[in-house]
Amino acid sequence: MTAQQSHQALPSQLNSFKRSLESSQDQGQDQSSWIVEPSHINVDENAPFGFVDAEVKAYFREAHTRLKDLEIRSLEKVRGGEEEEEGREEDSEISLLVNATLEELDGKELQLATDPDCSVILENLIGKMGEKPLRVLMDRMAGNYSVIASHRFGSHVLQSCLTSLQTFISSKGSPRGKGKRKSDDMDQDETEEGSQGILRSSTLLFLDLCEEIKESITTMIKDQFATHVVRTVLFILTGRPAAENASSSSLRSKKSAKFRAKSSTSGATSTSSSSSSNPNAEVERVPIPASFEQALTSIRDASLGSLDANQIRQLSIDPLASPVLQLFLMTEFESSTEDGPASYQSGSLTDMVLDGLVSSQNEDGKRSKAKEVERSDHLESSLRDSVATHVLEIALQTCSEDVVSLFWRTYISGRLAKLGTHPSANFVVARAIRRLSASARSSSSGDSPKDDLLSAIEEVEKAGDNLVKEGMLGVIQALLERTGSLEVYEGKAVKATLSAFRLDGEEHLDLVIPVILSLKTRKAYLHTRPGFKKEGQEKNERGGKGKGRGKGKGRKGKEEGKPVEDEQADENVAQADKQAEKIDEKGDGSEDAAIDERDATIQGSLLLQTMTKLQNPHNDIVYQALDSLKSLRPLCKSSVAVHVVLAALSSPTISFKQKKGLTHKILPDLHVLADDKWGSRVADSCWDFSDGFTKEKIVGHMLKNERHLLGSYYGGFFLRKLNLSLYRKSVREWKDWLTNTKGQPKNAVACSITMEEQIRSSMSTLGHKAPVLVEESTGGKRKRAKVDIELDGILKDLK
Repeated sequence: MTAQQSHQALPSQLNSFKRSLESSQDQGQDQSSWIVEPSHINVDENAPFGFVDAEVKAYFREAHTRLKDLEIRSLEKVRGGEEEEEGREEDSEISLLVNATLEELDGKELQLATDPDCSVILENLIGKMGEKPLRVLMDRMAGNYSVIASHRFGSHVLQSCLTSLQTFISSKGSPRGKGKRKSDDMDQDETEEGSQGILRSSTLLFLDLCEEIKESITTMIKDQFATHVVRTVLFILTGRPAAENASSSSLRSKKSAKFRAKSSTSGATSTSSSSSSNPNAEVERVPIPASFEQALTSIRDASLGSLDANQIRQLSIDPLASPVLQLFLMTEFESSTEDGPASYQSGSLTDMVLDGLVSSQNEDGKRSKAKEVERSDHLESSLRDSVATHVLEIALQTCSEDVVSLFWRTYISGRLAKLGTHPSANFVVARAIRRLSASARSSSSGDSPKDDLLSAIEEVEKAGDNLVKEGMLGVIQALLERTGSLEVYEGKAVKATLSAFRLDGEEHLDLVIPVILSLKTRKAYLHTRPGFKKEGQEKNERGGKGKGRGKGKGRKGKEEGKPVEDEQADENVAQADKQAEKIDEKGDGSEDAAIDERDATIQGSLLLQTMTKLQNPHNDIVYQALDSLKSLRPLCKSSVAVHVVLAALSSPTISFKQKKGLTHKILPDLHVLADDKWGSRVADSCWDFSDGFTKEKIVGHMLKNERHLLGSYYGGFFLRKLNLSLYRKSVREWKDWLTNTKGQPKNAVACSITMEEQIRSSMSTLGHKAPVLVEESTGGKRKRAKVDIELDGILKDLK
């Protein structure tokens, strides 16, 4: 081919290539393997929106440090009681610094939210933002909510934004179920129009966020970081206060909650850890718009609408998706239908979690004879799974009592000793006991009706010692609480509890308190006491004194005298006897119970506290056991056991005779207890819950031991509460003062005179000259009262 022919063929080849390229574009094949979209070039998963400049990062670090210093300084001035003008100066400086930081934030929101260092600063800054800056920040994040929610650091920032946004949404809404306004009207009031467009209201921003994450919510539920954002969204949609649960396990991981508590300076971010997992509990809800109910329904349908029963079971054992499933169970219980809560209906989410127990019970209700239900392999494994047991607990709370009774008879009855000692299953057993009823129900065979609560008491009475030996008292605790709330079978429940510890109420009164506190059976507790000897040990010792003294010289392993192990054992016994003798010489009454801080357990203390709240006379066993001890001083000085005495004094079911006997038991040691960290609480309770006659006896006892308490740190507060100077002046006026202060709250008795006046009156009564109180300036604006040197000398003499 010549050059001229090749030049003529070139245009035709170009045209054919152009036609083939156009045809490939028409067929949708324009994206070849070697073509990369610009959005996917140089994208780092850790910084999806780019990295923050070093200068900007340094500025935010400096601003964050400055804000912390100002907050600490302002808090110190408030605690110091300085003038309000100085506090206002600190607040104005903080607001100026926040505004300057917000100006620097403009245009860099996404980069800062996903930065490891700046995300923490931005999260702290969100708590100080007003409504409009927060709306601007949420508007800048719009379109990227799913990416930010799945980011390690961005998820925390988005959670903080949603928590603060709920405050502004609730302030515009109305209480749930009372006079709800339409969200459209509310949004029109909040929407603002500016030069750059329309700034959506807080409600519209949140609803748009729900619509955006709805497309990817199935993957977000199982994501390590996005699942916490989904839980926060569900909290806001149902009106649960997210700020009060910001540090709970429902919304934050343990690591995140610990970091927030540690980094909190002013305590603004530290919230209560109250759990809202119980739908039957009275939880104060925040007002929400009416449009949130429709948004909640759409979120629930997008999350669970396409899932079958097997997929729901997979969510229940997933540690990330399980808390979300628990929230959906609670929202289902709260949504009511014509026949009651939605969780009571066949085919509900609760029914799928319980493997059709709700449907079976609803079918049995239409029959005259109950149908036997076979055990499910899934529920059998869920009972022993550390994650699925949380879902089972919520399911047992949201279902009806008939379903709980069916679950009890099918899975727990007859196996309480085995399941009650399991590390995970014991929580489900305790939750089921708290829902059992005392009414008799027909069995599956239809032979004779059975009372589920009574059968549970019988099982605890038979095999309760296994629960005590394993240290699993949750089942016994739940049994006492349930019988106490229903006010049935209380005496049998107490008898079963004592039987679990191998105690006889009449014969072992002096051992009831120490044995239950130690969380051991009676025999195991006595083995730990000094000087305890096994049965037959004393006979062997007597018989071995005159036998075989000259024998055994040629035996292997023995030499002259005792072996080294026997000598060490004798030394240990001798030391234990010496310690017991010292305890007896002290006269603390520790000989009978020997209550030690190491012996008392929290579980045993809670069990005794529950027993004090039972109806009289079923709670009398605790008061008789306290009265049988030689002294309550060891109990009152223990940080764990003291709560038993406090619960006994403040029990709503205590009788006059019980209160009188317990107060007289404490009165001889009251001056010693008032000087102790924990005993002073008992002294305060004795005063607060006593009648006028007993209070007068307390004052008379304290007058005799006033020298001991004047130099005491805790005793001084107790003396201030008694108002001894007024009692010395006039008993009649003191009684009038006591009558006037009866209507005030407990632990808040107002004194008519100051502490300095009481000290002067006490010193004059004891024959000392009253000290002179002079006020000296410290060089600053604050003034402090100083006691003259003479008072220090008097206090030293008293000591």
